[in-house]
Amino acid sequence: MTTTDIRKDREVGPLADAIRIQPAYDDPEAVLELIRRSGPYQQVAGAHKTDTLQADKPFFRAFWATGGKVHLPGAELVLNNVRFIESAKRSFRSEVVQPNTLLLNVSTPMGAGPPHLDLPFFRGASGWPFWLLAYMGISGLFHEYAIPIASTISWFYRGEGGDFEYWPEAGDGPSVIERAPLWNAAVVADNEYMYHRIGRIGRPEQYLQPGQITRDATIGFAGADRWEIADGGNVQATYTEGEVRFSLLWKAFVFKTDTAAEIFRDRSHDLTKESVVSAFAEDLRRRGLKPLDPADPFTDETWKAQILASYTRRFEGTLAAA
Repeated sequence: MTTTDIRKDREVGPLADAIRIQPAYDDPEAVLELIRRSGPYQQVAGAHKTDTLQADKPFFRAFWATGGKVHLPGAELVLNNVRFIESAKRSFRSEVVQPNTLLLNVSTPMGAGPPHLDLPFFRGASGWPFWLLAYMGISGLFHEYAIPIASTISWFYRGEGGDFEYWPEAGDGPSVIERAPLWNAAVVADNEYMYHRIGRIGRPEQYLQPGQITRDATIGFAGADRWEIADGGNVQATYTEGEVRFSLLWKAFVFKTDTAAEIFRDRSHDLTKESVVSAFAEDLRRRGLKPLDPADPFTDETWKAQILASYTRRFEGTLAAA
């Protein structure tokens, strides 16, 4: 399936304008120092405790804030960034912005990622399994429950490659490429409905061999401008800091008005497990399939397998990786 085919599968385009922000931070060195001292960081499959993500890519992640709560002392510097908040208001033409989530991504030389969408947020679905949220989004069945999310990706990378490519228009519009070096720069957009991807990082001869690292691998600052990937008690690779790509993914709920934000706080229009199962079942029957009745959609592996098999043809992405 081509990128164009994939994007045609979605009927909803981006809800906001993509806006470039530079500088992203008043004190970029303070952000970098926070990154250096807060590791080591887990490989993304290990960080998410899932088997559905590739576990041998040198792509590492940490959750610095979730649900508006900061987990790492000092991360308030990023979560409450005024530039991000004001840019999100302009991007979404909204009055209310509530910072919610902050992720750090650390990547070393590897191939380009696929065009993808970020995990959507839905009313009442906080803490639900990532795989279920992803398939709820790609199914197109739950848009009326979707929460508008501003996503700001900021970067620190001066190495080779590492571009950020995105498609700001619905349909077959052209892509935009933010080319490296990407240093103290950011883009705010609607990444739940705007396709985007990361370009290759470094040179092919720098890539790790397949199977060289596992989901248990970590990366950390080793001092003297060095970063090390460790796995199984051994150092698997060493890089200069200039060869390591850092990106911070900031997400916030956005509402047109205070009234819209108040409606969100009213839980009467939230999804439930039962309503999600019912919506999938109705759609499957409409497509001539016989839906299963899960004991619990979060844990019923047979029902999960049916959903994955029924919608995988249309499923293009994984978790945010830009």
